Amino acid sequence: QNVALIDLDSVGSIVFQISPASIEWTAPNSNHDCIEGYEVCWNSTTFDETYSNCSNLSNDTTSYTLAEDIQVCVEYSASVVVLGTDGQRSPTIEFSFTYTSPNDVDLLVNTNITVNSSSISLEYETSYDYPFCGLNVTGCFSSDDTLSECISMSGQGGGLDMAADYYSLSACTTYYSTLTVTVVSVSQSQTITNVRPITTNSTNSTMIQSVNVDNVTDSNATIS
Repeated sequence: QNVALIDLDSVGSIVFQISPASIEWTAPNSNHDCIEGYEVCWNSTTFDETYSNCSNLSNDTTSYTLAEDIQVCVEYSASVVVLGTDGQRSPTIEFSFTYTSPNDVDLLVNTNITVNSSSISLEYETSYDYPFCGLNVTGCFSSDDTLSECISMSGQGGGLDMAADYYSLSACTTYYSTLTVTVVSVSQSQTITNVRPITTNSTNSTMIQSVNVDNVTDSNATIS
C-alpha cells in the first residue's frame, strides 16, 4: 500500500499565534517505512499579492513553524502532503485562516479632539499598525443620538486622514461623535462603531458669585 492511499484525517490540528504561526499533525499509523517525509506549504494572500513558501521535512517531523509574523487582514493557508519513498504523494490536506482585526475603533483610527465653548474640531487618522487592512471610515457629528453631519474616507493601511470643524455650538452642551469603521480583508469584513460624547466648555465670562446690599434708604442702596 503506497502513501497515495494514506488517510491523513489526523493532520489538521492547526495552532496559530500572532507571532509566529505553527501547524502540527500526527504521523500516519500505517506505512511508516514507506514515508520519505512531508511537504508543508504556507501561503499568504493580501490585496496586492500572494506569497508561497514550501518546505520538505523529514519523516520524524510532525510540526512546522511559519518564519514570519502573522499580520492582521492577511489570509493564510497551509497544506501538508506525505511524500513516499517511491515518489508517490498522498492527498493534500489544506487549511486556511485570517487573523482578524481588533474589535476596537480606537486601535484602528486615532482621533484628536479640540474643544472650546462654541466649537469642536475632530481629526481622524488610520493607524499604521494594520498595513494590510482595507478601511472604510465614516465619522458623524450630532447634537443628539440622531446622526447628522458625516465625513468619510476609504483606503488601505495607515496614514489616511480626514478632519471636520463644527462651529456655533452651545456652551456646556454634550454632542456626539460617531465613528464607524469597516475593516476589509481578502475574504471577509467586519464593521465596528464607537459613539463618543463630547461636551463643550463653559464661556470665559465671569459669573457673579455674591451680591451685598448696604446703606439702604428710601431712595438709594449700595450694591457691591
